[in-house]
Amino acid sequence: MNHPKVLVGCPTYEGFGYCLEIFLERIRSLSYPNYDILLVDNSEGDDYLNRIKEKRVRVIKAPRFKEMFETVAYSRNMMIDFALDNGFDYLLNLDQDVIPPKNIIEELIGCDKDIISGLYFGLYKTSTGLKKLPVAYANITEEEFNKMQKISPFPPFVKSCDDIKRNLTDDEIEGERILEVRVPSNGCMLIKRNVMEDKDIRFGMIDLAGRPGKTGDEMLFCKKAREKGFRLYVYTKIKCEHLVKKD
Repeated sequence: MNHPKVLVGCPTYEGFGYCLEIFLERIRSLSYPNYDILLVDNSEGDDYLNRIKEKRVRVIKAPRFKEMFETVAYSRNMMIDFALDNGFDYLLNLDQDVIPPKNIIEELIGCDKDIISGLYFGLYKTSTGLKKLPVAYANITEEEFNKMQKISPFPPFVKSCDDIKRNLTDDEIEGERILEVRVPSNGCMLIKRNVMEDKDIRFGMIDLAGRPGKTGDEMLFCKKAREKGFRLYVYTKIKCEHLVKKD
């Protein structure tokens, strides 16, 4: 059986030191038979880089910029370059605090999509307080936009439904569905080589709804991919643990 070559890549810095061991333990025990690991360290110094090297993991150094999202985007783009230069068929783009199930690679490859992720959850402020929601987003329809605008008018920089997005709902992620989305879960996203080969599709900062620098590094990637005709998906069967640092 043919097993495409997969790079499991993750940007990191010393702030994620609290979960390094559990992350490495999991990605070293993935059940897929043909993958390599690459960490990209963007810490200011080399202490964390050397700590990772002691774990006998391939790690390369990335620059650190003033803006966090620019730093992370540059690191993810280094992962794409490494995957292309070294003959990988896929990049599994991870966050270090996202712990995937052991079978994530074969499950996502089996969906046969150009860009697809599993799911993980984060805490979001809602009208009823903090709520645990999927870190993946759907489009707002024009009808939904108009209803929301009547209930609570948007700020001036929100002009249309294209300027906002919403978290996926509990009903949408129920069961085992391949669900088309606006933005998948970036911290557990599988990207096919043909997407990476398009140099216009890269991670980076984006001026969205008049708020430069306020969006995640994946927003530009997803926007460019959609503009090039790629469709983005979430596989609701694959649910990852999202670790939170306890101070």
